[in-house]
Amino acid sequence: MLEHKIDKNKFVDFCNGDVKGEDTETLNHFDEHTRYQFTRMLYAYGTGMTGQNPFANDEEVEITADIDSATHTSFYVNGQKAFTAITGMSYLPSEIQTFGTIQQPFKTRGYKPYDPGTNSITIGVGSRFNLGNGYSMTVQEDFVWGEGYGNGSKADDERC
Repeated sequence: MLEHKIDKNKFVDFCNGDVKGEDTETLNHFDEHTRYQFTRMLYAYGTGMTGQNPFANDEEVEITADIDSATHTSFYVNGQKAFTAITGMSYLPSEIQTFGTIQQPFKTRGYKPYDPGTNSITIGVGSRFNLGNGYSMTVQEDFVWGEGYGNGSKADDERC
């Protein structure tokens, strides 16, 4: 497990949208991904996707997150493992500029299906691909967004 120490009040403010990640030196992309996955967990519980909802009553609930690696975060509700979120790393535009050779942002718009004459396909911003079993992938300006709701097998989850 990776250790990442932050001021809990700053993270709460960050989750509530009161501060941005750039506003403090103690928050980073792990926090951004944790916040995103936390909101997805609340959505999954709130819409009944999990078949249970520990937030349905007015009791206090403790939620913790362990960063297992750069792409894996395990969430616990009242000490019980709820799920492991798998997220590709993304970077802020200012961070991408420090890499030097990477073009930013991705400018191609639109989608053209496979053309056997040129043996090519054009994938642009907004292109969305259904990967099956509840998984999809969408091209954004500076990253590819993968989404899945665990309808498939463990192999499907890892592929997503």
